[in-house]
Amino acid sequence: MIQGKKLDKSIISSWRVGRSIFTLCVIIALCIAAFFPVDTVMGNRVKIGVIVVFSLILLYSILNVTVFPIIQYKRWSYFIDDEKIVINEGLLFISTIVIPIIRVQTIELERGPIDKKFSLATLNISLASGSHSIPGILEDEANELVENLRLKLKHRTEVKGILE
Repeated sequence: MIQGKKLDKSIISSWRVGRSIFTLCVIIALCIAAFFPVDTVMGNRVKIGVIVVFSLILLYSILNVTVFPIIQYKRWSYFIDDEKIVINEGLLFISTIVIPIIRVQTIELERGPIDKKFSLATLNISLASGSHSIPGILEDEANELVENLRLKLKHRTEVKGILE
């Protein structure tokens, strides 16, 4: 695994806010489902099932808001040189993604409302085979990164040609 640059630490708070909003919506939906009248023949079994499912989802949601962002932050890193972009990410399993610079088709920055609150941006990298993202980059750093990647891509295509 190539060690690279870490995400900005405020991404933990950004992830927590986003996940809290989602979790709140899920809890509201589950509460509505839990208090919905059920058939009296299977009422107790259904109620117990709803309570068990509700408890498991609530436990997962609490972990998703409190613990998982810290683990993900510790495992997330990226590295960029003249030839490639390397992204390390994961929660339970760490995956390493290597993207040759020459294969990059588009580079764009995304800033959602939560990211704006924390002055963060997400770098989206599109390839013919799919796309990858690097979240949690400070806005100024992200703008520099986009410009550097565009220059590297331009240089690689001029020096080596579009096809290798």
